[in-house]
Amino acid sequence: NAKLFLEGNYENLMYIEGYFNKYPFQLGLTFLCELYYKITGSDDTLILQAINVLGVCFTFGALQKINRYLFDNDKLQILTTILMMGCIQPIIFSTFVYGNILGYAFSIWAVVFEMRYIKSGKKYNMFISALLIAIGTLLKLNSMIVLVAMVIIMFVHLLKNRKIFDIVSIVICVVLANTLNSVVIMQYENRAGIQLSDGVPKICWLNMGLNESPAAPGWYNPNTGPAFYSNNNYDGE
Repeated sequence: NAKLFLEGNYENLMYIEGYFNKYPFQLGLTFLCELYYKITGSDDTLILQAINVLGVCFTFGALQKINRYLFDNDKLQILTTILMMGCIQPIIFSTFVYGNILGYAFSIWAVVFEMRYIKSGKKYNMFISALLIAIGTLLKLNSMIVLVAMVIIMFVHLLKNRKIFDIVSIVICVVLANTLNSVVIMQYENRAGIQLSDGVPKICWLNMGLNESPAAPGWYNPNTGPAFYSNNNYDGE
């Protein structure tokens, strides 16, 4: 789709039952893939997989940073390294170009810079953190879970220190993370001259999590999630 959009072909955005009308938030990853194709002039997914490998490395590096901030213990650093060597899931997952790996990398580094702010009091760290979590959510909306964690951390810090900037930080992170994806979706709507739907309501995903699935209890099941959306004429409400 990114290649088609780069060529000015927006046909896949036109159908109400199409993928992007159901999942418009995926246009964030599509937009970044489009930039990749435009800059490199290549459609070789092997390069994207290599970028995923770097994303895994950066994620592991961020976890070590967090470990150092929390415990500052060399033995725990070594133990964490050994445990990460046995964590093969993200390594294998790096062949799957779906935004997950890079979304995690940006999100975890957002937490690192938030912790830097808490430790040093230097405000520029929170601006970097807000930008990183916004990019993380743009790549993969699941990173909103990390955003919620960041808000909770900052709220606890606010209760202890009562600094106005902590409130400002929460607002900046939340607004930027929610705005960036909306801006990307809007620019695709303007380019294609259409109006996309709001997509499958989030309550559908909660519904899937509370029901059985052929894969596992609470796992992805289109019949108890997105199908409810399409069976009700794509009416989110």
